[in-house]
Amino acid sequence: MISRARYGIEYIKRNIEYSFRDDLIEKISRTFDVNYDMKDIQLSYNILEDFKDSYFYNKDDMNQHMFLEQENNDGKLFVDCDQSSGEIKYCFTDSELNILNPHEYMQWNIGIRWDKKDFNSDPEWNKISSICKKNIKSINDNATLMSDIELKHFITDSYSKQINEVCVEKNIKI
Repeated sequence: MISRARYGIEYIKRNIEYSFRDDLIEKISRTFDVNYDMKDIQLSYNILEDFKDSYFYNKDDMNQHMFLEQENNDGKLFVDCDQSSGEIKYCFTDSELNILNPHEYMQWNIGIRWDKKDFNSDPEWNKISSICKKNIKSINDNATLMSDIELKHFITDSYSKQINEVCVEKNIKI
């Protein structure tokens, strides 16, 4: 997920002035699907599709569904950008939504000594670890770690208006 975060954040930073155009929103989403370092794609899933049938009746449950009910044992990545200031904020979380910086995320996901030469005897591991360290530096250079308050605001803010507009625009029946 570190690679996905790096390249996604860099893409947003390069295109921040256009980041709310519909065509770019899809590209941003797809950028986060790609692990450029491992040459792997993990297609994201539109969780709105799951929720659309019950959305009309349970609008208050939307944030609960989007942020808390997704089965995910790999943690989460949250990225927020302010188009007017150009500021990008991010955080990784564990499965309990505890904020982790990239190094802490790797410790949580891979192991406490993930960045030590003796962690893994596979010769490829040193190469992978080195790439991951470069990705972490890029993330830290291009974005700011969210605070607990910012993450709480992110996941408790009401997105019903935006989601309703997207549903209407994309002709998704709710």
